[in-house]
Amino acid sequence: MPPRSPISRRRGCSNHHGSIAPPWSTPTSSIHPSTCGSTASSTSCGAADVASAPTAVGSPLYVDSSALLRRYVRAPGSALVLDTMRRHPDWCASTLCRTETQLALRRASAYAEQQQRLWSALQADWDAFWVVPLDGRALARATELGAAFGLRTIDALHLASADRLPRPAAYLTFDRRQIPAAAALGLEVVSPVED
Repeated sequence: MPPRSPISRRRGCSNHHGSIAPPWSTPTSSIHPSTCGSTASSTSCGAADVASAPTAVGSPLYVDSSALLRRYVRAPGSALVLDTMRRHPDWCASTLCRTETQLALRRASAYAEQQQRLWSALQADWDAFWVVPLDGRALARATELGAAFGLRTIDALHLASADRLPRPAAYLTFDRRQIPAAAALGLEVVSPVED
Protein backbone atom coordinates (compact mmCIF):
# COMPACT_ATOMS: atom_id res chain seq x y z
CA MET A 1 0.00 0.00 0.00
CA PRO A 2 1.49 3.40 -0.94
CA PRO A 3 2.09 5.79 1.95
CA ARG A 4 -0.73 8.18 2.65
CA SER A 5 0.07 11.86 2.32
CA PRO A 6 0.46 14.09 5.35
CA ILE A 7 -2.62 15.55 6.92
CA SER A 8 -2.30 18.93 8.58
CA ARG A 9 -3.01 19.14 12.26
CA ARG A 10 -5.41 21.91 13.25
CA ARG A 11 -5.17 21.40 16.97
CA GLY A 12 -4.44 24.67 18.64
CA CYS A 13 -4.84 23.28 22.14
CA SER A 14 -4.74 20.06 24.06
CA ASN A 15 -7.28 17.34 23.39
CA HIS A 16 -10.57 18.96 24.35
CA HIS A 17 -13.03 16.73 22.53
CA GLY A 18 -16.44 16.88 24.06
CA SER A 19 -15.67 19.95 26.17
CA ILE A 20 -17.74 22.20 23.95
CA ALA A 21 -21.40 21.60 24.58
CA PRO A 22 -23.71 21.54 21.59
CA PRO A 23 -25.18 25.02 21.01
CA TRP A 24 -28.69 23.80 21.82
CA SER A 25 -27.68 22.75 25.34
CA THR A 26 -27.73 26.35 26.56
CA PRO A 27 -31.09 27.96 27.39
CA THR A 28 -30.39 30.99 25.17
CA SER A 29 -30.07 28.83 22.09
CA SER A 30 -33.11 28.46 19.87
CA ILE A 31 -32.15 26.21 17.01
CA HIS A 32 -34.75 24.43 14.92
CA PRO A 33 -37.25 22.20 16.73
CA SER A 34 -35.80 18.81 17.45
CA THR A 35 -36.99 15.29 17.14
CA CYS A 36 -34.38 14.36 19.73
CA GLY A 37 -35.31 14.62 23.37
CA SER A 38 -31.81 15.58 24.56
CA THR A 39 -28.16 15.39 23.67
CA ALA A 40 -28.05 11.97 25.29
CA SER A 41 -29.47 8.89 23.66
CA SER A 42 -33.23 9.02 23.44
CA THR A 43 -35.96 6.85 22.07
CA SER A 44 -36.77 9.29 19.28
CA CYS A 45 -33.26 9.33 17.87
CA GLY A 46 -29.92 7.97 18.78
CA ALA A 47 -30.70 5.05 21.08
CA ALA A 48 -30.45 2.44 18.37
CA ASP A 49 -27.87 4.50 16.49
CA VAL A 50 -25.42 4.63 19.39
CA ALA A 51 -25.24 0.85 19.42
CA SER A 52 -23.88 0.96 15.86
CA ALA A 53 -21.08 3.36 16.78
CA PRO A 54 -17.57 1.90 16.47
CA THR A 55 -15.74 0.74 19.54
CA ALA A 56 -12.20 1.25 18.20
CA VAL A 57 -11.47 4.43 20.12
CA GLY A 58 -7.89 4.72 18.85
CA SER A 59 -8.83 4.82 15.18
CA PRO A 60 -9.27 8.12 13.34
CA LEU A 61 -12.82 9.28 12.66
CA TYR A 62 -13.58 11.02 9.37
CA VAL A 63 -16.59 13.30 9.81
CA ASP A 64 -18.40 14.43 6.68
CA SER A 65 -20.48 17.61 6.63
CA SER A 66 -23.83 15.78 6.79
CA ALA A 67 -22.73 14.43 10.17
CA LEU A 68 -20.85 17.49 11.45
CA LEU A 69 -23.92 19.68 10.93
CA ARG A 70 -25.80 17.50 13.44
CA ARG A 71 -23.28 18.44 16.11
CA TYR A 72 -24.64 21.99 16.04
CA VAL A 73 -28.25 21.66 14.89
CA ARG A 74 -30.48 19.12 16.60
CA ALA A 75 -31.76 16.61 14.10
CA PRO A 76 -32.32 12.88 13.93
CA GLY A 77 -28.94 11.31 14.58
CA SER A 78 -27.47 14.16 16.64
CA ALA A 79 -26.97 11.81 19.59
CA LEU A 80 -25.04 9.39 17.37
CA VAL A 81 -22.74 12.20 16.20
CA LEU A 82 -22.08 13.49 19.71
CA ASP A 83 -21.44 10.01 21.10
CA THR A 84 -19.22 8.90 18.22
CA MET A 85 -17.13 12.09 18.29
CA ARG A 86 -16.83 11.84 22.08
CA ARG A 87 -15.51 8.27 21.81
CA HIS A 88 -12.96 8.93 19.05
CA PRO A 89 -9.91 11.01 19.99
CA ASP A 90 -8.84 11.90 16.44
CA TRP A 91 -11.32 13.78 14.27
CA CYS A 92 -10.55 14.20 10.58
CA ALA A 93 -12.27 16.12 7.80
CA SER A 94 -11.59 17.57 4.40
CA THR A 95 -10.97 21.29 4.03
CA LEU A 96 -14.26 21.24 2.13
CA CYS A 97 -16.18 20.14 5.24
CA ARG A 98 -15.73 23.42 7.09
CA THR A 99 -17.07 25.55 4.24
CA GLU A 100 -19.92 23.17 3.55
CA THR A 101 -20.90 23.09 7.25
CA GLN A 102 -20.63 26.87 7.66
CA LEU A 103 -22.97 27.44 4.74
CA ALA A 104 -25.45 24.87 6.07
CA LEU A 105 -25.34 26.55 9.50
CA ARG A 106 -25.99 29.89 7.81
CA ARG A 107 -29.11 28.46 6.17
CA ALA A 108 -30.21 26.92 9.49
CA SER A 109 -29.82 30.17 11.45
CA ALA A 110 -32.88 32.28 12.12
CA TYR A 111 -30.88 35.42 12.93
CA ALA A 112 -27.32 36.79 12.75
CA GLU A 113 -26.45 36.22 16.42
CA GLN A 114 -27.45 32.58 16.14
CA GLN A 115 -25.31 32.17 13.03
CA GLN A 116 -22.33 33.73 14.80
CA ARG A 117 -22.76 31.47 17.84
CA LEU A 118 -22.94 28.38 15.62
CA TRP A 119 -19.92 29.46 13.56
CA SER A 120 -17.96 30.11 16.77
CA ALA A 121 -18.80 26.63 18.06
CA LEU A 122 -17.72 25.14 14.73
CA GLN A 123 -14.45 27.09 14.79
CA ALA A 124 -13.66 25.96 18.33
CA ASP A 125 -14.20 22.35 17.28
CA TRP A 126 -12.41 22.81 13.94
CA ASP A 127 -9.19 23.67 15.74
CA ALA A 128 -9.22 20.08 17.06
CA PHE A 129 -9.56 18.45 13.62
CA TRP A 130 -6.89 16.87 11.49
CA VAL A 131 -7.56 18.54 8.13
CA VAL A 132 -7.13 16.59 4.90
CA PRO A 133 -6.13 18.89 2.02
CA LEU A 134 -7.92 18.89 -1.30
CA ASP A 135 -4.82 18.77 -3.45
CA GLY A 136 -4.20 17.29 -6.88
CA ARG A 137 -3.89 13.80 -5.48
CA ALA A 138 -7.24 14.07 -3.69
CA LEU A 139 -8.92 15.46 -6.79
CA ALA A 140 -7.56 12.63 -8.95
CA ARG A 141 -8.74 10.05 -6.41
CA ALA A 142 -12.16 11.73 -6.24
CA THR A 143 -12.46 11.35 -10.01
CA GLU A 144 -11.63 7.65 -9.75
CA LEU A 145 -14.11 7.08 -6.93
CA GLY A 146 -16.82 9.14 -8.59
CA ALA A 147 -16.52 7.12 -11.78
CA ALA A 148 -16.32 3.77 -10.00
CA PHE A 149 -19.29 4.36 -7.68
CA GLY A 150 -21.39 6.90 -9.60
CA LEU A 151 -20.89 9.54 -6.90
CA ARG A 152 -21.64 13.23 -6.93
CA THR A 153 -18.51 15.39 -6.94
CA ILE A 154 -18.88 16.49 -3.33
CA ASP A 155 -19.35 12.91 -2.11
CA ALA A 156 -16.33 11.74 -4.10
CA LEU A 157 -14.23 14.54 -2.56
CA HIS A 158 -15.16 13.50 0.98
CA LEU A 159 -14.39 9.86 0.26
CA ALA A 160 -11.10 10.66 -1.47
CA SER A 161 -10.10 12.63 1.63
CA ALA A 162 -11.10 9.81 3.97
CA ASP A 163 -9.21 7.30 1.84
CA ARG A 164 -5.97 9.03 2.86
CA LEU A 165 -6.42 8.07 6.51
CA PRO A 166 -4.48 5.16 8.00
CA ARG A 167 -6.57 2.07 8.64
CA PRO A 168 -8.49 1.17 10.66
CA ALA A 169 -10.55 4.33 10.33
CA ALA A 170 -14.21 5.13 10.84
CA TYR A 171 -16.40 7.21 8.51
CA LEU A 172 -19.32 9.16 10.02
CA THR A 173 -21.95 10.15 7.45
CA PHE A 174 -25.68 10.60 6.99
CA ASP A 175 -25.43 10.46 3.19
CA ARG A 176 -26.56 7.06 1.93
CA ARG A 177 -24.81 7.61 -1.42
CA GLN A 178 -21.43 7.52 0.32
CA ILE A 179 -21.94 4.33 2.33
CA PRO A 180 -21.20 1.63 -0.29
CA ALA A 181 -18.05 3.40 -1.45
CA ALA A 182 -16.84 4.03 2.11
CA ALA A 183 -17.32 0.36 2.98
CA ALA A 184 -15.52 -0.71 -0.21
CA LEU A 185 -12.58 1.49 0.81
CA GLY A 186 -12.29 -0.44 4.06
CA LEU A 187 -13.69 2.32 6.25
CA GLU A 188 -15.91 1.40 9.20
CA VAL A 189 -19.13 3.23 8.35
CA VAL A 190 -20.97 4.87 11.24
CA SER A 191 -24.43 5.91 10.08
CA PRO A 192 -28.06 5.45 11.04
CA VAL A 193 -28.86 5.36 7.33
CA GLU A 194 -29.33 1.97 5.70
CA ASP A 195 -27.00 1.12 2.81
